[in-house]
Amino acid sequence: MRRFSFWFLLFFLLDHAVLCAQEDPDGYAAFRRQYEQEYDDFRRQRMEEYAAFRREANEQYAQWLGERWVVMKAEEGLTLPPQPKPPLPLVQKEGDLPPRDVALPYTAIEDLKEAPESIDVPDLILTPQQTEDEVVVDFYAQKLTLRLARGASALRLRSTTERDVRETWTKFSKGGYDALVQDCMTQKKRQHLCDWSYIQLCHGAALSVFGSNSTNDAVLLQAFLLTQSGYELRLAEADGRLSLLIPFDHTIYNYSYLTIDEKRYYVIDGRKKGQFRVVDHGFPQGSRSSILIARQPQLAMKATAARTFGGDGRYPEMQVTLGTNLNLIDFYSHYPLSDAWSSYARASLSESTKAKLYPALRTLIAGKSKQKATDMLLDFVQHAFDYKTDIEQFGHERPMFGDESFFYPYNDCEDRSILFVILVRELLGLDVVLLHYPGHLATAVDLGPSVQGDHVTLKGRRFTVCDPTYLGATLGESMPQFKGQNVKILLLDEIESK
Repeated sequence: MRRFSFWFLLFFLLDHAVLCAQEDPDGYAAFRRQYEQEYDDFRRQRMEEYAAFRREANEQYAQWLGERWVVMKAEEGLTLPPQPKPPLPLVQKEGDLPPRDVALPYTAIEDLKEAPESIDVPDLILTPQQTEDEVVVDFYAQKLTLRLARGASALRLRSTTERDVRETWTKFSKGGYDALVQDCMTQKKRQHLCDWSYIQLCHGAALSVFGSNSTNDAVLLQAFLLTQSGYELRLAEADGRLSLLIPFDHTIYNYSYLTIDEKRYYVIDGRKKGQFRVVDHGFPQGSRSSILIARQPQLAMKATAARTFGGDGRYPEMQVTLGTNLNLIDFYSHYPLSDAWSSYARASLSESTKAKLYPALRTLIAGKSKQKATDMLLDFVQHAFDYKTDIEQFGHERPMFGDESFFYPYNDCEDRSILFVILVRELLGLDVVLLHYPGHLATAVDLGPSVQGDHVTLKGRRFTVCDPTYLGATLGESMPQFKGQNVKILLLDEIESK
């Protein structure tokens, strides 16, 4: 309620400020000073409230760390099931009859969730003594300088016993690492880091403080940084080595996990199944991490060699030349695999890729009808890339983010559908859904009732099939082997009736 009231008041006051500036400049200056003072007072109050919460929460958590840890068994990581991807089919030849106008049956409609608001906690109250030392973190080829108190790196674990972990946590919470927490949270906002990338930043910061040979110290510090930033986790130990257990809002694959309170807590350091001693409590009021990406992380640029895409198909003029950011590709190569299609479709493209791709495509489709422009983008995605399944290219299932299609030599049906969805939504502003068949992913676009061809009907609106993997197929043409199959519709946006 406080957040809503504050922002409502803020917008009201800014509205009022415009009138004051126009009618009474002196009054506006006085209003601005009053507004800035009120904002500073509000911000300070939040910081003090959070400081009080942290003191109490860290004391409580330290007590829990000193209690006997529970022995639990980790399950082997799940494997993303292999899907029998379709081979590239024959395409409709010139002079053939137009596609039949088929209303495709569907079994279910699933809303693809948007990434939740980033976990956000108030800034910490720092003193000069807490900012006297620095560490440098190499974060995807970017050197980040982060602050901490002088001598903080001397706070070390003697062992992984309950008593020693409790005592070291108590030392961590005395303020020596508050500047490090604050600087990590500042970088998170500045670089638009999603939860997974923030987990990696905290890992890198902890290693920079203690060194790569001090694994247990670094794990405990990473846990401290994450909990102080508002994240939920559990600490665990096996064979004298600490591990972090982190719950996510979607299933992730290839990471072993423990089920606690009906939630999967993943062992993020890659350790396999086995027995762990687990702290029987999480840090108070922590939030679960999300695997979804609201926007691309702002990483340092390391351009790959430019390649030319397109130039074939029915629109040979649809051709672009661009490279990608190798640091972003590296980041995605370590991103947990999931079947959360919204993580891939909503993540969009990097700003560097958009800066080269979008102006070229906008010029090519300028002045075209939405039907014609959609067909041109569909033909571009069909012919811009060579096709291989994930199993052929990587040896396992691996959906790609949009930028990755411009880096790897091949892609397959879900990769093309994800990229096509991004282009149609962002260049044309059209509503589009994903069509999920067993072993295949395609799309359908709202092009209006006059476009003939295979389609699905949602709330009285006709969504025409567009299959980026069916080479040469135009709007409304489904792969023959999927035409009669029930399909699951995956919604990216709320569909309103027309």
